[in-house]
Amino acid sequence: MHSFRPFALKALTPFGIVLGLGLSFRQDVIDSILFTPHPAIVFIIFGMSALGLLNLFLNMGHLWQDHRQLALLLAQDPSQRGVALQALHQGAGRYGTLAGLLASPPQWDRQEHRQACEAEIDRIQYFYNESLSFPAFLSGALVGMGLVGTFIGLLGALGDIAELISGLSAMGNQSGSVIDMFAQLVRQLQNPMKSMATAFVA
Repeated sequence: MHSFRPFALKALTPFGIVLGLGLSFRQDVIDSILFTPHPAIVFIIFGMSALGLLNLFLNMGHLWQDHRQLALLLAQDPSQRGVALQALHQGAGRYGTLAGLLASPPQWDRQEHRQACEAEIDRIQYFYNESLSFPAFLSGALVGMGLVGTFIGLLGALGDIAELISGLSAMGNQSGSVIDMFAQLVRQLQNPMKSMATAFVA
């Protein structure tokens, strides 16, 4: 039977890399969040990532329990596996029904018994696939939230650039020193940069 450790390592590696990079550049991440005018988008993305990580740990916990039960069953002496199957059938695991079918030999139709076992295996496989569909949904939702944040940032940048251009035309009609006009231009350039920060952070 395959070991559970390589599977857990592959599942946790992406989150470990992201978490390690986030901790390494935590001050830059904090500054980027504080600089953007729409930090709620970033916090929503963080919340969805945390929800996905929690769901991953729950699924891995269920898989570890199933793996441990099957490993203990295979480690039993063949003459004692009937008792182990009965104990597994009385438990609350995913393999309880299948263990009950395997523990009780067919009394009448062997073909019907085999089909019942295959149907139960298909049900367990469907359950595993359903448990893995929610992380896939979260991944798609995270991509969608990133695109929404990018569009909001770009639209905000376009609006701020339009205000900057209109402000430049108004500055041209006013009398004042070049230094004051340049300082006002630098102040007005901060708004488009903040909107672009939303796009890049998302």
